[in-house]
Amino acid sequence: MNSTINTTAPGPTTFTEPQASIGFRLTLFGVVIFSSLVGNFMVVKAYRQQPHLKKPFTYLLVTNLAIAEFIGTLCLPFFQVYDELKSWPFGDSMCRLINACMLISYFVIPWSLAAIAFVRCKAFSSGQLFHLSGRITTSVLALMWISGLLVSGPTYIFAKQIKAVYGNHNYWCIELFPGDTLTTFPSAELTRYYFVRFILNFALPGLIIIMGYGGVALKLKRHLTNKKCICSPSNTQVTSVIELDPELPAKEKPSSEDIAVISSPSCTLALPRENPNAKLNQVKNMEHDLLRMIYIIVVVYLVCYIPYQTVFLMEYFWHEPWMKSEYYAIIRKYVYLITCLPSALHPICYGTMSKFYAQAFSTVMLCKKKPTKLSNIIFENRQ
Repeated sequence: MNSTINTTAPGPTTFTEPQASIGFRLTLFGVVIFSSLVGNFMVVKAYRQQPHLKKPFTYLLVTNLAIAEFIGTLCLPFFQVYDELKSWPFGDSMCRLINACMLISYFVIPWSLAAIAFVRCKAFSSGQLFHLSGRITTSVLALMWISGLLVSGPTYIFAKQIKAVYGNHNYWCIELFPGDTLTTFPSAELTRYYFVRFILNFALPGLIIIMGYGGVALKLKRHLTNKKCICSPSNTQVTSVIELDPELPAKEKPSSEDIAVISSPSCTLALPRENPNAKLNQVKNMEHDLLRMIYIIVVVYLVCYIPYQTVFLMEYFWHEPWMKSEYYAIIRKYVYLITCLPSALHPICYGTMSKFYAQAFSTVMLCKKKPTKLSNIIFENRQ
């Protein structure tokens, strides 16, 4: 998504934001920033504190996403101050650096989500293991960050702090291409750059995300409708294996005759042998959980990212009627606040829907000694 916070609208609006609204908005912003920093730090910590486990490529993508969100979150307070003061007080160098870092972050975030969607869709549709060598994995991640650097390059070069047209001590942080002036802002060249950036940062990865998770959702729904489950260990395709606790006393462990292996596209469970209907219900519940997680990821993406992109396009491609609205400023403030939410919501989703992250978060927060096994969850290097 686009990272430039368009706080350059100079004119006062008819509608004055109530103090209660300001207090609520700033308090929520502070909570979001704190939650995002702590949550994404723990996501990275969870990945690094279990080096002996072989983790799927998806977990590396989630860690990459968390790093990008952490960097983006560090930039958000600068733009919040800019928006509240209607002036950029941090100087010309910070104007270029913060805008570029935000752009890189907001390039890597959606493309990490798109890569996760692609990996999941490929695994579900083909039924084959998805392997990537260490060199290819490094190349994929490097390509994301290098592409982000290239996309943000014009912003770093041409963003500058200039004196505002109102107020003696007010400054703006905007991008002006060679030959551009405030009277021609945004110029045709700058508008084209913004549109290309919109396609690369939002539209294209967004399309991949929707198509990828849509394909997974359709396959799962079809599987649930048919009520079929492959119960043979030889046909198992897994990303994780949940084992029975090896520390149980022998007398408490069920015998091999009492164990049934239930497999699904997402995981394999070792369950006591019982009524076939109960086993089928267990697998259906697992698939429902995965389907719910897919829906939540897509909803968070659509609800939090689309509103700001809509406002952004209206500002630069239909700005005259839109910016004359008396509610323009306050609508824009809340739309910007909504855009900050995914960085805080994603770690919550991981912690509540993944045993790996839930127990890793618990270990970090409670300062427990690093376990040799993380609740007997063994991750195979598979997708």
